[in-house]
This record gives sequence, structure tokens and C-alpha cells, in this order.
Amino acid sequence: MSLKMKPQISEKIEIPQGKHTGVIAKIENRTTPYNYTDIFIKVDGLDATLKVGYPTILQVTADKKPASKLASVLVRLGLDINKEVDLEKAVGLKVEFVSFDKISEKNGNTYATIAPESVKKLW
Repeated sequence: MSLKMKPQISEKIEIPQGKHTGVIAKIENRTTPYNYTDIFIKVDGLDATLKVGYPTILQVTADKKPASKLASVLVRLGLDINKEVDLEKAVGLKVEFVSFDKISEKNGNTYATIAPESVKKLW
């Protein structure tokens, strides 16, 4: 069995900083290096998907208000956080968000990222 592969060359996609719209393509949980819930958003008008992560802590106050970043984004997406939440219900939702450029600490490259507090459902 051969394990030879040819590299796929792709051009860098420029995502302008600022407000965008898109659709939630998928939601995943990751545990490395920390336990995070990642929301993948397909950017409207571009062949690009951006990821935004939230610590996987679904916490509410005694008066049923969001008390964690994940709880806050789920409320902005229109989900009821006061009972068991099915995150799959958010897949396919039309959302708006703000992107900004960030420089990678690992390699110095600049990439687009999403401001976590900016993600919200388009009504």
C-alpha cells in the first residue's frame, strides 16, 4: 500500500474585517487542549468557513439568565438554555458576526477570526 500524496495548492481567501452574515455549518466539541464547543460558520459570498469557540460550560443564574459565554451565544441564537439544549438545532441558522484579523503566535501568519460576543441569529 502506497502512502504517497501530492500537495493541494490553494490560494489564500481574504476575509475583510467587519460585519458579515453566514450560516452555521456544524457544531463540534473538542477537548484538546481544553474543552470547547466550536461553531463553524460558512461565510456568505465567500468560499470560506470560520470557527469560533466557547468554553463548554452551560451555566445560568438563579433567575435563568446566561452566566457563561456558551449560554450567552445560545440565547443570541434563539435557543432555550433553561432546559437540555440540542445544539444541532442551531445548524443551518442564518447568523451575523464580526470578523477581525489576528496574527498567529505559532507562525506569524495573519488569519481571520470571529469576535465570540458578536455571533447572533438573523431574525
